[in-house]
Amino acid sequence: MPAILGIDAAWTEGGSSGIALLRDDSSGWICIAAERSYADFMGRAGLASQGGKGLVPDTIPNPDALLSAAEYLLGGNKVDVVAVDIPVASVPILGRRAADNTISSEFGANWCGTHSPSPTRPGKVGTRLSEGFSELEYPLATAETQAGDKPKLIEVFPHVALLRMLGVNRRVTYKVAKSKRYWPKASPEARKERLLFEFAKILEVLKQEICGISLNLPAPATVKFLSRLKPIEDVIDAIVCAWVGISYLGKKAKPFGDHTASIWVPYPRD
Repeated sequence: MPAILGIDAAWTEGGSSGIALLRDDSSGWICIAAERSYADFMGRAGLASQGGKGLVPDTIPNPDALLSAAEYLLGGNKVDVVAVDIPVASVPILGRRAADNTISSEFGANWCGTHSPSPTRPGKVGTRLSEGFSELEYPLATAETQAGDKPKLIEVFPHVALLRMLGVNRRVTYKVAKSKRYWPKASPEARKERLLFEFAKILEVLKQEICGISLNLPAPATVKFLSRLKPIEDVIDAIVCAWVGISYLGKKAKPFGDHTASIWVPYPRD
């Protein structure tokens, strides 16, 4: 039973992160868990979240702990692919990588250029993930990797993945922190409604391909602050990461980058 762990990882230790676990039970892909923090994911497996080996705080990723929790939730089975939304590489990240430049060149016209990583962002968070999973025998998949090889750690860029998933040609406007840039003249109430509309569109397609997604969206009137929507965005991104993992395992994704780091992008849908 193939399994995929999707992680929308914050670039800093204090940021929020989403995490999703999928399993293919031969009848299709099922969402086993989709949580709003590392701690919630650990709690889903009945494990504490206080740091140290086998444990993990709310905001600091611990690959060993996360894989242990995933294996528990999978009934002892192992994860085949870990798909992460954060810059990772087999060498120290000092600035923009070939992966970032290639994605921006290919998808910049779709408003999907990448952010520029630096030694401090994601810095040690990215290093912790890449080195941690590599030590646990999940080496990074790069341009030299054949799609479908496992176990692997793959890097994902949800904005580009959503272009392919939704069949659109422009960046999807679903990021909470950028809602005022998307709709500068809209009121906060109107922006809540528009964000929730975008969330619903993404979830509709995800639920067509993955059973068991239990993420429910609130009514706009019940959302007091826009920031309350950020954890929902994180969970959606984590599920999108895992969805790219499905494409990777099915040999329907390709790497953009070089031998040190690559971002995996699904093929256009038929």
